[in-house]
Parts: sequence; C-alpha cells; structure tokens
Amino acid sequence: MISKEVLLKSEIEVVGKISSASNATFLVKLLDGSQAVYKPVKGERPLWDFESESLGRREMAAYVFLENVDIPVPTTVWRDDLSFGPGILQSWIEIDEVLAVNIVKVSDVYPKPWINSIVGHDANDQEVALIHRDDSSLRKIALVDLVMNNADRKASHLLHSNEVWFPIDHGLTWHVDFKLRTVLWGWADLEFDPEEQKFLKRSFSVVAKDSLLDWISIEERDAALDRIETLLESNHWPSPAPSAHVLPWPIY
Repeated sequence: MISKEVLLKSEIEVVGKISSASNATFLVKLLDGSQAVYKPVKGERPLWDFESESLGRREMAAYVFLENVDIPVPTTVWRDDLSFGPGILQSWIEIDEVLAVNIVKVSDVYPKPWINSIVGHDANDQEVALIHRDDSSLRKIALVDLVMNNADRKASHLLHSNEVWFPIDHGLTWHVDFKLRTVLWGWADLEFDPEEQKFLKRSFSVVAKDSLLDWISIEERDAALDRIETLLESNHWPSPAPSAHVLPWPIY
C-alpha cells in the first residue's frame, strides 16, 4: 500500500474517471507508477441530509478513526493542491473475486460461512434473501459502521485483497441523526461478545480525542460518543427497524 508520505508529496496524472462512483472520482497515477483514487470536493453531489462539500472530510474522519482502532483501510490523505481542487487521495486496492454479499432465493440452501442478513423482494416481486459471510473481519467492520453511523455500507464498499477485507467509501458517516444503512445485518439482536465490548470501549477513547474534530463537528463527534454508550448499555447488535430504510441503494 502507498505510504502517507508518497500520497502527500507525489505529483499525479489523471488516468480516467471511475464511472460507477456516485461522486466525481478519478483513477490517478503517481510518479512511482502506483495508482490512487482522487475525490475532489467540488465533485461531490449535493445531498439533502448531509452538509454540502463535507463528504471528503467525513471520509478523512473515518480514516483517522479506523486507523486508530486497527481496521485495515486504504491509506488516505487530504490534498489542497491537486488538479480539480481540494479533496482526498487514497491508495488503490487491487481486489480479488471473493464476495462479501450475495442475493439468493429464500428457498435456496446456503452453507457456512453465509448467514442471512435480511429478507425482501426483488424487481419481479420474488422473495429473496440478502446474505453475507459470517466472517470476523466483516463483523468488526459492521461494528465500526455502528460507531460511524454509516449510511452507505454497500456490498461494493467491501474489498477483499490478499486475505484481508478493506472497507471503503465513508463519505456518508458521522451524521448526528441515526442513519445506518448496511448490507451487514446478519448479527442483529445478538449479544456483543467480550472482545466486541472491549473494542467499543477502545473506540470511545479514540473518538473522544480531538483528532476527529479536524474533519467533523463537535456535535457529530459527541453524537458518536452517545452511540457508543448506547451500544454498550444495550450490549446487543441493533436490528433493522421494519418501517425504516435500512439498506443502501443500490445494494452493490
């Protein structure tokens, strides 16, 4: 993975635009030939429920948090001097074909390590199940999504490379209102195990530090602390509310 120093100092050459991204996202080449992703602030699509031009900063806050709780995440830096203006520059991850999530017929039998996440209907009104791997790394990613209040944990935001899961695309995080939308509902209603309780307490200590305030507001930081306290008090994974929008769109 590219070092922070290289990402901060290297000149870049724009190779192309990533058409599948919701916001303007560019594949770039660094001087040493390595590749990175560039997301300029001015390419962010306005959203009714998130402050304008705040997604890159939210992604930086997520990077600071994830790095400090030892979740593998692509190296990410903020640059003010790039072609299309300020934004984030992030290591490119070469992925393999391991999938975290799948959609199957409810009648299908899916063996371990797959577990049911949520049941719904497809475009043909057929009952289907959204399933995902029962994997300890994915479970920890789901836990940090609770802390960050991730409103956009799509299947495509879970990258697998060299036996490691990398969570990406954290622009829709840290909102003061509960916004969780995720494909990882398979552990709903389970009790947190002792390691998860310990991890949440560690997360509280990390979030409480002022380093996140470089990127998000004090109200957003304090809301995250309140979420962690609520999770520790309940000692259970939350379950999807029947009347709420609990899945990202699109799923992938």
